[in-house]
Amino acid sequence: MFALGFLLLINNYINVNINCIFTQISEGDMKKSVKTIAILTTGDEVVSGDILNKNVKLISTLLESQRMIVMRHLSVRDDSEEIIESLKWLSLTHDAIIITGGLGPTVDDLTTEVVATFAGLSLDFNHEVWIKIQEKYSLWNKQCLEINKKQAFFPKHVTLLPNLVGTAYGFYLQYQSTDLFVLPGPPKECMPMVENQIIKILSDNGFQCGDYRDNWFILGIGESTIASKLEPICQSEGLKVSFRAGFPYVEMKIFTPVEQYNTQPIKNAMKEWVVTKENMFFSNCFFNQNIATKMSFDVPKESHWVMDWLPNWQQYHGSHQIRIQSSNQHITIDYNGHKESFSLSAYQSNERIKSFCMEWICYHCLNTFDIISKQDK
Repeated sequence: MFALGFLLLINNYINVNINCIFTQISEGDMKKSVKTIAILTTGDEVVSGDILNKNVKLISTLLESQRMIVMRHLSVRDDSEEIIESLKWLSLTHDAIIITGGLGPTVDDLTTEVVATFAGLSLDFNHEVWIKIQEKYSLWNKQCLEINKKQAFFPKHVTLLPNLVGTAYGFYLQYQSTDLFVLPGPPKECMPMVENQIIKILSDNGFQCGDYRDNWFILGIGESTIASKLEPICQSEGLKVSFRAGFPYVEMKIFTPVEQYNTQPIKNAMKEWVVTKENMFFSNCFFNQNIATKMSFDVPKESHWVMDWLPNWQQYHGSHQIRIQSSNQHITIDYNGHKESFSLSAYQSNERIKSFCMEWICYHCLNTFDIISKQDK
């Protein structure tokens, strides 16, 4: 009994002191030296998995393209206490929070009231917004009900963010040293608001502080092999690097504090493999350049599966000859007398073989017309 009581006493002591330590940590202590952004999504339907949370992908991609640092995504149910607790934590650790969802007229749309409570602000009715909501319903030939009046209430002193698509206005306020942006949930409504309104505010407030990002796509080599070759080079050049396998390419992301950097060491290390940049896959480039109309394709019967996924190429009879020969283990591409052969043993399924071959064939077709040299590969 004595031992149990002693352990309980120690446990209580530790918990009390941890809580005291946490409450004594200031906002400035927990935030990073560069400005960061969190995205908070509200909605039972998101947390339960009923719908896919597209906003985090779309907003993050857009902000990162502007060199703004998205540090965290968080989703919570339509619960006032949960939303407030999330805002407390995120406001201590981030310089801006973008909140999406919960701006509708129904009882489970809580975001406006919760943000007002969190920031210690009262709600004010905005008559101009109410008129605009009614005008939109009239334009849609729909009845505007009294319940929709809820969407015309906002916390005091906020900056309104007009919604050109729907009836739910967003709003912006500063809580202590954190920028809070509140947006409607549907991507078709919130994304124009991010693009046309929020990015400017964030830019004016100094959020364009992230690294420049350069994307490379490498064909014909595995992720671990690339990493072993390039990580030492990137480290010596002061570059941060990360990898993502997206068959048939491996995407390599290079982060650099300056827009222009020395790419030659990377090109030298990757010269044995096929490299393209910024999502311009060789198949996309091939069809964009309308190269197929200038090619003549000769595919033997035993390789007929190639034409199952290149059906439109058979009709072309250009001056440049492409012959494709495949077996169970190898595929050979003969373009204008120059042969290239590679093993299929690493690609088990037909779909993987097809994806790889498509890019490889398009690469050589582009090479034939000297397109690759113009792409800064």
